[in-house]
Amino acid sequence: RNQVKEKETIIEKREKEISTLKEEKIRLEALLEHTHSEKTEAVNKSKVYEDKNTILDRELHGKNELIEDLKNKLMAKGDELREKLKEYNVVIVVSQIAIQQRLRTSFHHHIIT
Repeated sequence: RNQVKEKETIIEKREKEISTLKEEKIRLEALLEHTHSEKTEAVNKSKVYEDKNTILDRELHGKNELIEDLKNKLMAKGDELREKLKEYNVVIVVSQIAIQQRLRTSFHHHIIT
């Protein structure tokens, strides 16, 4: 009779342990599911950031090309303007010489007459 009571007590303890372990298993499975969801969310966010990064890289590359193109056009325009300036300077110098010659001629003519 005593042995039966001991065995019943042991069985009750084991059943409580089993019940506690089942509850712990359920809690851990829920935690695992939550962790898996967070991981999935983090992976998805990572993909979104990678996609945004790729788009920004493309935009940056395009803007860098545009800047390079505009810089080249600006340099070409600067070269063109320098050439025109040289031509204008030549015209100005030639005009000044012509004016000076006319003034001399006019002055000489004035003195002579």
